[in-house]
Amino acid sequence: MLRLPENFNGGALPSISLSGSLPLPIGDIPPRVIQVSYNLPFILFLQKYHIPYGSKVPEKVFVLTTGKWMILMFHTLVDSQRAVGAKPWLGAGILID
Repeated sequence: MLRLPENFNGGALPSISLSGSLPLPIGDIPPRVIQVSYNLPFILFLQKYHIPYGSKVPEKVFVLTTGKWMILMFHTLVDSQRAVGAKPWLGAGILID
């Protein structure tokens, strides 16, 4: 599998940490996330304490919450980077491809 180096984006869009491993056990991932991941393979895990009070998540993004995590799912890497550009606090998350 071809994979970009961590934090690579060519400088055109905001950087976000890429990871090949989940930040929580697979058993804690909601089944719906696994189902949707076939169409939205870029999954951003963000601990809820990083979300500023009163902030809203980006539109047109599949979102679930579990425990202390918010899970946002994107179709492409560029979609996730654009979301971070619009909402810089998303940059504290961990992106899994």
